[in-house]
Amino acid sequence: MAKTIKFNLVCDGNSVRTLEDLKNNFLIEDILEYYKNGLLLRWLKVRGFEEECEKVNAIREYDDISIIKKLIDIFGMEIEESEIEESIYILQYEYKRKASLDRYRNSSNNLESMIDKHIKEYNRFVNFIINNKDDMPKIKAALKQIEQNYIHIFKLDYRNLFFKFRFKAPMAIFAMLTIDKMRELYLFNDKGEEKLSKYIKTLEDCDAIEYWQKYFDDKKEIVELISGKVYITPLEKILGDNLKVFKGATNGYWKDVEPKGKKFMILKIESGNFIRASGESGQELSREDVLNKFVIVDGIDYKSNSDTNKLLYMEV
Repeated sequence: MAKTIKFNLVCDGNSVRTLEDLKNNFLIEDILEYYKNGLLLRWLKVRGFEEECEKVNAIREYDDISIIKKLIDIFGMEIEESEIEESIYILQYEYKRKASLDRYRNSSNNLESMIDKHIKEYNRFVNFIINNKDDMPKIKAALKQIEQNYIHIFKLDYRNLFFKFRFKAPMAIFAMLTIDKMRELYLFNDKGEEKLSKYIKTLEDCDAIEYWQKYFDDKKEIVELISGKVYITPLEKILGDNLKVFKGATNGYWKDVEPKGKKFMILKIESGNFIRASGESGQELSREDVLNKFVIVDGIDYKSNSDTNKLLYMEV
């Protein structure tokens, strides 16, 4: 009987021999490619993983997101759906970009047309964000493409883009503040002085009726909000489920609100309360340290003596 020739997969740059190796090095781009070219199924067969082989062979989905969700379920991975969608969108953008580059290399386009095409691609991502203004995974995926491939255009356009998103896609402003190359342009200038952050409104600034009427159903609702009749945080209107809220007294102790290993951007904290990165003793950030600075921390510890004060933040 002929001997079966075994081989390893390479995921995230590491050799994969077992299912445990696969889970520890599960990179969506690699796994999806192995599935499409048949190597994943063949690897499962030669390694004797019959149950997983049958499940993979039974996949009937055709779009990338559905396929990768099936594979994640088959191999018992715990990945948030928003992270899956964001990774797939980025992958799809990269496929399109490479195809576009290949077409250019095979054409006789001159430098001027190449620049024009680059600007058009940048604007395509901007319009995509506006058309998907309430979909954070799609917004983040498009912004990462801009960061990676069109940052030179972004640096020329960032002020104009800010005010365009301010009224047409405000969620995108908060997404941009989670990306280092973008946030540094918006928050501070070369002298360390405050830049555009003063325009990024939080609850304390909700008396700007002309500004906020873009995000409420009518002017009456804004007036009610300002007079205190309705308690709606403008951030809740803009960020929806992407806004995380915590409230509760901690009796003078630090409470572990979010675990270390995940990054979060702090949007609002009330006076008299404090936050710090998870487990970072000696670090204590107050309202004054946080307000309009959009501090990013690794995990969150929180200290408060109030049952009603809210901590507002979002995952990076």
